[in-house]
Amino acid sequence: MPKTNEELNAEIFKDMKRDGCAATAHQQRQAFVKWKASPTPDRYSHLAAHMNRITPAPADVPYPYHRCADALVQKLRKAGLMHVSAAKWSLTERGESFYAYVAATLEETSEV
Repeated sequence: MPKTNEELNAEIFKDMKRDGCAATAHQQRQAFVKWKASPTPDRYSHLAAHMNRITPAPADVPYPYHRCADALVQKLRKAGLMHVSAAKWSLTERGESFYAYVAATLEETSEV
């Protein structure tokens, strides 16, 4: 049985730490929504940049949040919510529904 958007939300967005950057579940949700709403949401490096704008990484961390962004995108891919084509990430049909759910949830709680 396919997982609900609520189940996927809890499963995918979990606090993580990679290469000196800690990304909270809340920060990941915010960055994901901003990344997919931006005019250039195709590369995970843009997702990392959104994470860094939300919570700046220490100055001595090279490529801040890139590993966190990559881990998040891979979770989305494994859940069947995103796919890559020509080095550009895009949402699947199921991913569009999930994105709308996450965006609405953030909007309802005024977290964006």
